[in-house]
Amino acid sequence: RWEWFAGLPDAESLCRRMLTLSPDQRPSAQDCLKHKWFSLASDTQGSIDPSRLRALAEYADKNALQKAVYLQIASQMDAQDLKNINDVFKQADVDRDGFLKPEELVDALKRMGMSEREAAKAASAMDLSGAGMIQYTEFVAACISKYDSRLEDHLFHAFQLFAKGAGGDGQHITREALVAMLSRGEASGLGWAPSQLEISQIVDELDVSREGLIDFQEFRRYFVSHASIRPDFKAAKQ
Repeated sequence: RWEWFAGLPDAESLCRRMLTLSPDQRPSAQDCLKHKWFSLASDTQGSIDPSRLRALAEYADKNALQKAVYLQIASQMDAQDLKNINDVFKQADVDRDGFLKPEELVDALKRMGMSEREAAKAASAMDLSGAGMIQYTEFVAACISKYDSRLEDHLFHAFQLFAKGAGGDGQHITREALVAMLSRGEASGLGWAPSQLEISQIVDELDVSREGLIDFQEFRRYFVSHASIRPDFKAAKQ
């Protein structure tokens, strides 16, 4: 349906190149990202609201469980809810390779008003896999780490996934399963595992009833108590 591209010659030329039958002549993903159409799209200055910028600055203070959960939530979010975040990521990705190098992200955050020290600390904290580059989902996870009303539903879904993944009934997470998951950093989406002391502290704070089972209310209460809650979340709960 090439008529859909009427008035969009750059988009049409890119799609035609991507549909090339010969693999040798078909452009790679990185070649596509360098196409003129993406360059034109990135001319729009991306920005995020101050509360999300503060979330990025504070992300380094999140512990392993919080980062793992926000990473899971980020992977489930609809791109339409992340438009400004998408714009910032694309603008910061100077070489169009689909990842953010720490220096690219630091420069972008400084342009938005963050100090160099805070920007460098945030960039380091976002590299959850330890690969030396920030993936899109890792960037989104940091941006959404302010607790708001929209995050509540995503948090419940993340809890169910963790509960089922731990071999449970989807309603509870056992202390033993949570300890095992956090001890295997890769299992929770992290490229590293926290110390046993940190794991014990996390689990003790979660298991308020000391029954050895963590339900969603305990899980939610833990995230609310460790978050700088956005105003719209307070309003939604009144």
